[in-house]
Amino acid sequence: SRNEVVSLGLEPRDVMAAIEAALLEHADGTYEMPPKIGIHPEITGTDNFIHAMPAYLKTMGACGLKWVAGFDNNFKVDLPTVTGVQIYNDVETGLPLAIMDCSYLTGLRTAAVSTVAARSCARPNPEVLALAGCGFQGTMHLWFLTAEIPTLKQVRLLDVRQEAVAALRAKASEYFGGEIVECRSNEELVRGADIVSTCTFGDKPTVDNECFGEGVFGVGIEGGCGFTAEALHGADKFLVDDVPLAKYFEELGKDWVTPEGEPASVDLSSVPGL
Repeated sequence: SRNEVVSLGLEPRDVMAAIEAALLEHADGTYEMPPKIGIHPEITGTDNFIHAMPAYLKTMGACGLKWVAGFDNNFKVDLPTVTGVQIYNDVETGLPLAIMDCSYLTGLRTAAVSTVAARSCARPNPEVLALAGCGFQGTMHLWFLTAEIPTLKQVRLLDVRQEAVAALRAKASEYFGGEIVECRSNEELVRGADIVSTCTFGDKPTVDNECFGEGVFGVGIEGGCGFTAEALHGADKFLVDDVPLAKYFEELGKDWVTPEGEPASVDLSSVPGL
């Protein structure tokens, strides 16, 4: 269950080690990970998905499948946005060794990948983190980013639900000793920040081209969610953790290319030090 997974007490440093090893194996090519397939139940005003995500890591000797859903209106019925099941299989017999709730694991994994990228690609000694979206994913991202980037002195928070901002601020004050600012506008959140993290759903991007200044590192879950197309096209470099998956999403109509139609993606494994 989710509670049993949480009770393991995994810390950012534990998760980061596993994620970095998996990314290195991805760079070495000793993996099998077909682009995620999905279905998208349509409810007016939402952008829902349910994805099947199998993977095999040869060197780490690990394989399994995640069947994960993201429904952005779940908070209205007191349910997590991300739900699902993760199956871990034995690589020698194929037998399922564990069937786990995947919601908390997804938060750990997503925040860790974002943090690997931010720690490697942000400008030296970043001090200001802007976080849009203070739900579960935002909570995990703030925890990981502040734990792994010790030079951060200020974090800014913004969410369409002010109660979520207040709750995250109270929680973050338990582990982050710097300044925590509650923002009321996109511009107040982003302008002058060193790292911008968007953990949002919906069709109203937080980061536009004007606020996305020179030298800023932006990381958006779900393929840049939270950034306008102009902001993404204006970036010097656009990195993804898996190019075939990015191209697959492009075929589904996602905005992965420059205005001139040229691919704008490079593999995260090409970053020096990874």
